[in-house]
Amino acid sequence: MDLEESFLTAVDSLLANKMRAVLTTLGVIIGVAAVIALMSIGNGVSASITDEIQSIGTNLISITTDADNSDGFPALSLSDVAALSDPLQVPAVTEVTAIVQGNRVVVAGGPAPSARPWPASPPITSPSTTWRSIRAVMA
Repeated sequence: MDLEESFLTAVDSLLANKMRAVLTTLGVIIGVAAVIALMSIGNGVSASITDEIQSIGTNLISITTDADNSDGFPALSLSDVAALSDPLQVPAVTEVTAIVQGNRVVVAGGPAPSARPWPASPPITSPSTTWRSIRAVMA
């Protein structure tokens, strides 16, 4: 069987089964269009997410401790903040901020809490103050 005979057999088969040939062609066209559409949507969403993250700023780093999974390492302290603030040790860092986060239950008309509410940020004067998060802005 040579190439010419194979081609003539294929043409005869297409002409004998016109509906099958049309439906097969339509299925291939729809499948290719669906793949192209999904790839375009995926690339568009990926680009959108990348733009959102870059708009936040790529010069911001955040150092956080997790008390439950720290393997015994201590929380961040004033010496960590001072070390990151020192331009001789870390010249690329321009600003450092220490952050405390926590939860407190407050009941209206209930007993006064046993401790005062947490401040927005701990006083810098106390060397024993520990933080759960330190944020630094890179130059």
